[in-house]
Amino acid sequence: MKKLVTMILCISLMVSLVACGSGGTDTAGPTKEVSENKTTLTVSIPTDPGTFYPYYMLSGVGRALYTPVYESLFIYGEDTTPEACLVDSYEIDDDGMGITLNLLHGVLFHDGTEMKANDVIFSINCLRDSNWATNIGDINMDASYAVDDYTVYLKYNSVQGPLLYMLCNVYVISESYMSSINEDDWTYNCIGTGSYKWGEYSAGSEYHLAKFEGYRDEKSLEEIIIKIIPESSVQAIELETGSVDLAMGISWGDIASYLEDESNGFTATYGAAIASFAMTASLASSPMDDPNVRLAFAHSINLDSVNSVVFSGQATPATNIYAYGIDAWKEADNQHSYNPEYAKQLLKEAGYADGVTIDLYALNTTVGSQAAEIIVGSCAEAGITVNVISCDSSTLLSYMTTGAPGFYLQTLYTNGDPYLMLNSFVSSFYAEYLGYKNDDEYANVASMYTDALSIIDSEARNEVYREIMQCAYDRCYTISLADLSDVGVHSKSLKGFWMGGPAYHYEDCYWE
Repeated sequence: MKKLVTMILCISLMVSLVACGSGGTDTAGPTKEVSENKTTLTVSIPTDPGTFYPYYMLSGVGRALYTPVYESLFIYGEDTTPEACLVDSYEIDDDGMGITLNLLHGVLFHDGTEMKANDVIFSINCLRDSNWATNIGDINMDASYAVDDYTVYLKYNSVQGPLLYMLCNVYVISESYMSSINEDDWTYNCIGTGSYKWGEYSAGSEYHLAKFEGYRDEKSLEEIIIKIIPESSVQAIELETGSVDLAMGISWGDIASYLEDESNGFTATYGAAIASFAMTASLASSPMDDPNVRLAFAHSINLDSVNSVVFSGQATPATNIYAYGIDAWKEADNQHSYNPEYAKQLLKEAGYADGVTIDLYALNTTVGSQAAEIIVGSCAEAGITVNVISCDSSTLLSYMTTGAPGFYLQTLYTNGDPYLMLNSFVSSFYAEYLGYKNDDEYANVASMYTDALSIIDSEARNEVYREIMQCAYDRCYTISLADLSDVGVHSKSLKGFWMGGPAYHYEDCYWE
């Protein structure tokens, strides 16, 4: 894979955007009448992933666009539990270090060729060549192979407790097709096995997905159009005028207004509460390499104000580094309560009695701007000057690759099992670029994470996860502000939309 492109586009966390706007809008209902024969769905999302290739943007940002196009071996169900997708049956070895996958027969790629076991091996290698390699776990590809056209054996170097969750990240793409084109062209040239295929597009603006006639199940929609609309107020206008059928970036205030007025013709579909609106710390240099500075920052932010202003009181102020909608959740000890005076004391102990300046990289969307404004005002009371750097998603990730010190405001997903979120702390990206390997507790966190992955029993694994969470919370690797669910607003006549983990499933939509 092209490392530069991958590095710019990817990090080892599940990253997405929950856009948020100001004020309310008139909710007079859709102005277009819904035809019984309506076969085109128009969706608005706030962020452009900038690629078709799934392993350049294996995150919520990417999956918001490409979920109808690609299929993974397993998918996240509505409760985030893994469910078989391209797998007919499977068997895990008695020692927990290998799995045999019996693939579905007759699955076609968008060029009409049949998916085979070699395509699965190829796709896993693509994942391993990306910055998302830890998503597949400690796999031994030298001992993994295609048994026959429809059987794959995967061998691991150690027991992988969340194995099926890991396989949710293997989007199967065609080896023959991808090998026939130059890797430089993979960014906007890739095929999968999903029920829709790439059509016309204008990068950064609009993407058309055409129904794939060779798909194994019938779908109601002939076309899905996905518009990139960063501003939540514009999404609301598009929704109310009928230019958009499903809006994935409506402000929390507008969501509340839509739901309060039952006569307006709109409703909302919620995903699981697995999203954390949070600030990821870069520890690469001073003052961010001092844990007392990070802790002071945490005690300088009024989470109730963030919830009230940014999320119209509909979020839950965070009490740990990942959201409450997963089994491993537990409120952290030693809560970072809003306490400017204590923050000043921590800064003094760190040698910054006269205050400190910290950079905050925030997405240039309504939710990012509103949250940044609150953080600036809140931290000022503790003697912390926050320098806000507003940018788009690609630029924010570019800053992260440089290890620029400061905090990165984004939405992080836990996807049922928190191994994905926690592995970021021990990934090479965080260890090297963001300086985590230099933290006093890094070796302990890495050791606990390795231990957790080797535990098959989910509750026993969760207990270790909770220890890691507490350590990361205490060290302020991530300062979470609010726990969220992704929300899609749409007309009441639109049915079938659902969310599994960070993936938006438009492909099952239909009208009644």
